[in-house]
Order: sequence, then C-alpha cells, then structure tokens
Amino acid sequence: FALAVHNVLLAALVLHFWPRAGAAFPATERAPAYRWPPRRIAIVAVSLVVIGAVSAFAYYRRRPAVDLIDEFYRAELHSSMATHVAFMLTDVAVDGQWMSAIAAHPESEITWIVVVPPGAMLRTAIATVPDAWTLPGDGVVFRIGLTENGTYSDLLVYHLDPARVAAHRRWVPVKLDLSKFSGRRIRLTFRTDGSPPGTPSNSRNDWAHWGAPRIVTN
Repeated sequence: FALAVHNVLLAALVLHFWPRAGAAFPATERAPAYRWPPRRIAIVAVSLVVIGAVSAFAYYRRRPAVDLIDEFYRAELHSSMATHVAFMLTDVAVDGQWMSAIAAHPESEITWIVVVPPGAMLRTAIATVPDAWTLPGDGVVFRIGLTENGTYSDLLVYHLDPARVAAHRRWVPVKLDLSKFSGRRIRLTFRTDGSPPGTPSNSRNDWAHWGAPRIVTN
C-alpha cells in the first residue's frame, strides 16, 4: 500500500512540474531549451525525499518486529511424537481464510528466546483443520506462556473445540500485550495439549495450527 501511494504521488509531482507547452514558434525558429529553475528542482527533490521517508516509515511500522515463522528453525521443539511428524510449516485455509501457519500436533511445545521490543504485541490465530471437525476427538488446548528468570506464567489458555462449538470453526484471533516486558530477554512458549486439564489425554485428529505468529510494535 505504501509503495502504491508513493508511486501515485510521484506521478502527480511529475505531471504538475513537467514543463507545459509554450507559445508556438515560427518554423524557421527553434524553441529555446527549457530548464527547470533551481527553486523548482529543490521543491521536487524535497518532495521525493519526504514521500520516500513516509512510505518507508509506514512499511517498517507495519512489518513484524519478530516473525516467529521466520524464527521457527531457531526455536526449541518438544513433542510426544517425532518432531518431523508433529511440526510443519504450511499454508492453511480455514473457513475460506488462508494463513501461513505452524502445524503443531499435541502434545507439543515450541519455544523461542526473544528480546521484547518496546511497545510489543504478540499476535497469532489458532485453528484446527476443517477435515478434523467431524472426526472423533475433544478439541485442542492452546497455551501461550512466558518464562523469565526461571519463572513460568501462562498468558493464554484456550480450549478450541470446533466439533461442538460453531464459533471455533474459523481462525480465532489472539492478541497479547507484551509491552511490560520491553527490553527483557524471555522464553516464549507455544504449547498444544490434546485434552482439557482433568480429562484423559486424547490427541486423536488434533491437527492444531498457529496462524501467522509474530511480535509487532505499536
């Protein structure tokens, strides 16, 4: 979007400052060469610099400070299954919405070590694949937790059960404020459990996905 705005404004500047056709000259005379006055050159140069700076600011502000999919291969992976079976980077469509995601079949943990940027917000979405909604199972518990100085605390515990809850048949958005940890080094853990606490573990057909996980800044 920022690049499109930049191109539109650049075209408008060129059209505005491009020399207009002057008075007609006799065929025997040659029209004088047109030269932009220094003031006009300065205005165009400053305008282009401002437009470029605004476009770059808009782009980098929207870009994730930490893209956790890009950092996946640096993460610590633990699973009750073989890790090459439990985890996969993929693109998934849920209720018609495509999203880049990390497949994480329970029981699984993904842990990233990150330095939290100022004004940080953790964003992701959770879902199971539609093909599993009509199969036997009891849903998936998605957990996000944080460890600092050896102390762990849950930031999110969410039981997703699309077979029984119609509202869960989509990407369920997750937004967590990390700003109070700004500048601190933490362990950020995404965990999937096969069943709610207090019930027998059942991970059948629990094809859980973390959609577009990233840390953004305000």
